[in-house]
Amino acid sequence: MKFVSILNDGFVDGFIALLNSLIQNSGLDTIDYTIVEIGEGISSINKKKINSMALDSNVEVELSYFDSKGLGEIAFNSSLFNDKSKSLNINKLLIFNLPFDEPICYLDADMLCLSDIKYLKEIEAGWSCEKGFYAVPNIGKLPPKSIKNQPMFNAGLFVFRPDEEVFNEIKTFTKNFMTKNRNTDKKYLQYSDQRIINEFIYKNYPNSLKLLGFEWNAIITLKHHNKGLWRYINSSDAKFYHYTAIKPWRINPKTAYKDYKKRKGIRGKIGYIYDYISSQILYKNEIKIWKNYIPKNRENNPI
Repeated sequence: MKFVSILNDGFVDGFIALLNSLIQNSGLDTIDYTIVEIGEGISSINKKKINSMALDSNVEVELSYFDSKGLGEIAFNSSLFNDKSKSLNINKLLIFNLPFDEPICYLDADMLCLSDIKYLKEIEAGWSCEKGFYAVPNIGKLPPKSIKNQPMFNAGLFVFRPDEEVFNEIKTFTKNFMTKNRNTDKKYLQYSDQRIINEFIYKNYPNSLKLLGFEWNAIITLKHHNKGLWRYINSSDAKFYHYTAIKPWRINPKTAYKDYKKRKGIRGKIGYIYDYISSQILYKNEIKIWKNYIPKNRENNPI
């Protein structure tokens, strides 16, 4: 099985922690990882830092890089998103066109592997009901959403099989979906790629979807907003933490000031200060766990 993530320089520290956690906790003898570069890509300096993690590992790690431009293009209207940064996430759809005929586990770079995940090697992903597309129901800060009377799944972790024909279907679907919803409340598209992937799967391949347990993608906001489920997940040997509410590598004065300046208006700036402080209090232990997987030189010199 291969792993894949989309990545640019802004998420390199997150990815380094993720890769290190996979090396230490996944239970896998070999980690075959494809990194799809999006936006302006990854600098040569950061590639060297990622590659050094593989070289220093006691687990066999194979890394390869793909320029997203070589995988095609997805037509979409970025003006439909409240958060313009969400438009970059649409590049995630390009991974369905990767030139591999085997199961692939997609992981967001803001995730952390906490325990044995060898079960993933047993999955025979595909687009038939016998094989399937595997994902975890989306429950975090916001109430659960439904799509066509089925639970929305989170697009931070899913197991699939690339297929050029399916990718072309996704391209057409995305174009039509964006056109259909151009006058829709922008909150409807706040999930960006996740909304599109869900809508596509439930419309075109509803029988292929197979749900994994919550422990496979534990969104950390559950700790504050659904304490019972959070306790259950952690008592059930959580596989991955998903740092959706905060990006631990951005919790430092230099980066925080840059993020603060990007906020518009007094309310936006005050809201950022509140979120910045409260998240460090609410998720203090989860931040500490994440820092265990980032090399000390990276912790002191984040991007």
